[in-house]
Amino acid sequence: MRPVRHDGQSTATGRKRPQGVPAGAWMTMSRKDEIYDAASKLFAHYGVKKTTIGDIAKEVGIGTGSVYLDFPSKDAIVCGLAQREQEHLAAELQQALRGRGNLATRVLRFFARRKELFQAFCTRGMHAHELLRCTGKEDSPWRAFHQTQVALLADVVGDVHLAHGLLIAFESTAQPGLVDDERQQALEALVRASLRSA
Repeated sequence: MRPVRHDGQSTATGRKRPQGVPAGAWMTMSRKDEIYDAASKLFAHYGVKKTTIGDIAKEVGIGTGSVYLDFPSKDAIVCGLAQREQEHLAAELQQALRGRGNLATRVLRFFARRKELFQAFCTRGMHAHELLRCTGKEDSPWRAFHQTQVALLADVVGDVHLAHGLLIAFESTAQPGLVDDERQQALEALVRASLRSA
């Protein structure tokens, strides 16, 4: 934690509080959190490929080498940030499953909430979706997030294979932008039929 003067400037580094970050929040932000916040902003706007460690350091107001004190690479920032965002999404999805209603209603609410959350996330910038799909490795956050979603659904429907199938079916209908009514109706029919036969 860095001590902060009343004007929002860190007494330890002399850096000004990042724009848009409340003074109280900045007082308790670690350098790692500052790096994540700056990286999130830059990745959403410019994309993961175009954003460099130097860009992130400049946004935070530190030297490039200082970023490497907390992260071994840009990939570590991307995957850590993706994991942080996906944990938030998973908590929201779990809440959607806990609500009232029969099994089909709760599962459909899960998928509706998932769609809302992903669309809201993508409004952060033209490249925001790149953070959610941090892929490329066997242990990538996206694969872990997929398994988390399957586990959440399996806890409710009682069958991991059915949960996986429903998630795959939803993802195949969830094209960028709005899901058309015909696809939405087909997904709802699939959910209801699958849960009746389970």
